[in-house]
Amino acid sequence: MADVPEADRAFIGEDDLATITAIAKQSGWSQEDAQNRLTEDIALRKFAHTRLLEEAKADPYIGGDKLATTQQLAKSGLDALLPASNPTLAAYRTRLERDMARLGLSNYPPLAVLLSEAGKRITEDSPSAGASATAGATQTGPLTPDAAAASLWPKKT
Repeated sequence: MADVPEADRAFIGEDDLATITAIAKQSGWSQEDAQNRLTEDIALRKFAHTRLLEEAKADPYIGGDKLATTQQLAKSGLDALLPASNPTLAAYRTRLERDMARLGLSNYPPLAVLLSEAGKRITEDSPSAGASATAGATQTGPLTPDAAAASLWPKKT
């Protein structure tokens, strides 16, 4: 099917190529039409990456000099919610990280806030921080993935 330049492979996955191939076959596109569609998709993804990074950098809550800390906390959140020690969750994490990188979502402010807040709570509740480091904390050890999810999405009663 279409040719993906090496420098652009991070922006287009095998599933994207399969989708474009299926659409091209169904619609009777020429090889040139399919290549043009792929080139357009890559350009759109690159633009989205740039736009989301600029948005994250400018965000008053996570951006500027807070961006590196936000990224570290987001990684801590992912470590706790989708740990490598659990093969099933690790597989989801691999997929999530691949898709976040491909789509530029690593810099999507709402997702960065969500994951960094999870990481912040996990860091605050870790044994190294101690229970006194978190006002009102009820758990003294690291959060399990279920506990972390419950703290992010509490059940409504």
